[in-house]
Amino acid sequence: MEVGQTKSYDVIVVGAGLSGLQAAYDIQNAGLSCLVLEARDRVGGKTWTRKTKNGKLVDVGAAWINDTNQARIYEWTKRLNLDLIEQNTNGYCVMQEEDGSVGLFEYGSVPKFSPQETENMIKIRDLVESLSHATTEVHRQYDNMTFEQLVRKHGGGSTALATAKIWTRAMLGRDPFQVSAMYVLDYYKRLGGLLQARSDRKDGGQYLRIRQDCHWLLARACELRPLALAGAVGLCKEFAANPYMNTKDFERSYWELLLPDDLLKKDLIQPFP
Repeated sequence: MEVGQTKSYDVIVVGAGLSGLQAAYDIQNAGLSCLVLEARDRVGGKTWTRKTKNGKLVDVGAAWINDTNQARIYEWTKRLNLDLIEQNTNGYCVMQEEDGSVGLFEYGSVPKFSPQETENMIKIRDLVESLSHATTEVHRQYDNMTFEQLVRKHGGGSTALATAKIWTRAMLGRDPFQVSAMYVLDYYKRLGGLLQARSDRKDGGQYLRIRQDCHWLLARACELRPLALAGAVGLCKEFAANPYMNTKDFERSYWELLLPDDLLKKDLIQPFP
């Protein structure tokens, strides 16, 4: 490309995670030209496959799916003839407490805390499960507090809060004090509720894994519909009549921003909403 030359596309997608790649695939199937911009040197977003010292591949990012409420990703595994493995739920789970001590408890049961701690933790768990099925109007009542504040407001003790940390760290990569209570409740609602989202059994969020790892899914998907990839995103300038994306070499009228909320930066979009 010559210096100063700008290449145009019908649509520019920002973010080469699963949502971005799916959007690009659908856009190209509709007959439009599309460019995917990704700031990192890989695609996949929250999925991330690394090579071990012995040369084997292991998923260190998002890895589990199900065939119940994750229809798009499940459809891709079938389309690409990938093998799926059911998560093992027989036996015991390992639990490490905040003081470093380690214990076991049978899958599907409750860890052995004191009777008071166990009762308190179950109360908070059942409350969050109930709220995760509530209407958006109910969820709005919790938009002005963090998830930690919700737990404490309803009498959650240290054990209940430590359990809540597992929920948000595992699913969102954030501690309870860092995320809106409304966001957490809405997130779990879209996954079928807290218990279904955390479950490793049928319908649960951790029910199936791809035997070939997520790297195969991404590689095979890109083979079906090659994508034009570009490096770090420059600046998104939005005007009422003509929104466009401007990087070092690319400019276009329409763009899709497919990034997790916590990755957005105020200098990425001007004016910032």
